[in-house]
Amino acid sequence: MTALTPRPYLTHAKNGVILMRAHIRLALECSAKLARENRLVEAVEIAETAFRTATPDEHREIEEWLSTHADDFVRDPADIEADDDQGE
Repeated sequence: MTALTPRPYLTHAKNGVILMRAHIRLALECSAKLARENRLVEAVEIAETAFRTATPDEHREIEEWLSTHADDFVRDPADIEADDDQGE
C-alpha cells in the first residue's frame, strides 16, 4: 500500500465544494486594480500566474469569478456598489 500524497488545495473545501485559494483570489483582485490603473502588462502577468497555479477545480471557479467581476477591471468596486445602492 502506498502513502497518500497530501493535496493542500483540497483543504479549503467547504461542504464538498472546492473554493479558490485566497492567494489566487487576491491575485485576480490585484490584476483588476492594475487594469483600472492602465497597468495592463502587469495585470496580465499577475492574472496569468494565478491561472497557471490554479487547479482544474479552481479554473471553473476563476471563470465564474471573472464573469461576475468583469466590471472590476474597468471600474472601482466601491463605485459599482454605490451605483447599485442608488439603483443604477
